[in-house]
Amino acid sequence: MKTVILAVLAAGGITTAFVLQHQEQARLQLENESLQRRSEQMARLCATFRQICSHSIGEASNRQIETVSIDCGGDRGRLSHCGSGFLYGFSPNGSEPPDSAVGPLNIRLHRAGLEDTLAQAGRMKALGIQQQVVVSEVWGYEKAHPGDHGEWAAWEKCVRRQSDRVRQAGLQVQYDIWNEPDHSHFWGRTPEQFDETWTRACRTLRAADPSAIIVGPSWSNVHPGEPRFESFLLHCKTNHVLPDYITWHFPKDTVAEVRACRGFCERAGIHVKGILINEYSDANEQTAAATAWHLAQLERAQVDGACHAIWDDSQHNNLDGILAGGARRGQWWVYRRYAEMGGQLLDSTPSKNVEALAAADPTAHQLDILLGRRGWDGLSVILRVDHLEAVPFLGRAQGVWIRVEQIENHGCTVTNLAVLLDGTIGSPTGHAEFLIPWLNPGDAYAVQITPGRPERSTRLLTTN
Repeated sequence: MKTVILAVLAAGGITTAFVLQHQEQARLQLENESLQRRSEQMARLCATFRQICSHSIGEASNRQIETVSIDCGGDRGRLSHCGSGFLYGFSPNGSEPPDSAVGPLNIRLHRAGLEDTLAQAGRMKALGIQQQVVVSEVWGYEKAHPGDHGEWAAWEKCVRRQSDRVRQAGLQVQYDIWNEPDHSHFWGRTPEQFDETWTRACRTLRAADPSAIIVGPSWSNVHPGEPRFESFLLHCKTNHVLPDYITWHFPKDTVAEVRACRGFCERAGIHVKGILINEYSDANEQTAAATAWHLAQLERAQVDGACHAIWDDSQHNNLDGILAGGARRGQWWVYRRYAEMGGQLLDSTPSKNVEALAAADPTAHQLDILLGRRGWDGLSVILRVDHLEAVPFLGRAQGVWIRVEQIENHGCTVTNLAVLLDGTIGSPTGHAEFLIPWLNPGDAYAVQITPGRPERSTRLLTTN
């Protein structure tokens, strides 16, 4: 044990040596000084936030302040990670991307054609990913349609062969009968001919395998509440060919559309296992901000699964463009922080443009918040976290540690996340509130709140 000697001047100019025999006392003093410095640093950062926001608001008349709130007393069930899915995100044989890029994302669902599904099966099983087969990919979209001239045998044979190959491979997949039958690129016949195409495929699949899981109709532009959406489901009910999961693509308001679908099914006496959004995120939404917005919406709507749509991914090995030549873009980090969240979903109130996903993990002693947005107007966000005392591991803490990360969207790759705020506040008084200047509309933000110092959390953030 080292002896620490502090020399001080006493009255009359006499030097007196105080010998501290206990190293623990000195260590505690240094720790207190460190905590004080961190608190001062956080105060400076908060002042900088306010200065930046005030400066921006003063200069730009279109910049606004919106408030998003989290209610720690509102438990909405377990976080499901329902948004962790991709469309044609892997190389055809499944070898790419590498585990270092895929493993941290906790992917739940992958959608592809039959040949890719069979070739990728081993990798998908190892990663715990549910596979979804687009049956119409084998048939193709630039030739005769099923049922042309009253001919159905070829289509039924095509469907049966795919079912046989899947079962011979020992796989349990979801069958998506036809991709976007409301889009002229994929379907060029009448709605009635498609309804019969669906009916015959559904009966063929279930005759071959009564346990087959069927999803559809995977509309592109027809959404719940529209007559075509409802007439299709009524046709399926009448002919006993309802899908197990109802699917559609590119929701504009996921929560409202899912609510409308469930409401119609309840009124019409239609019973299905759930809802999948097996393509989401338009071409102009390929940003960290929009990705986080969609994930928050999907969890808020409590869908059963979803797939990020394929954009800027011609080589089929970049997880729908969230990687660039293997390097990580801002969207990849959004999925990474999403995968690291766990525990119970908390109630949240979004603002006009900003969505929030919040979860409290009692095992890790960590509260995570993911902030996403739509739109390109300048704004700043006040994040308010209410009823902190309702979270046991925070309510009993002497103080809380708050960390705010900026998930940048600029450029092709993002190597590390910028930390905008990292420090403690005193004992929780029921709520915490701070300002985030959303200077780049394409960025997303990740917030972590833990008891006291971050090393007290059992799950530390990983930035590589």
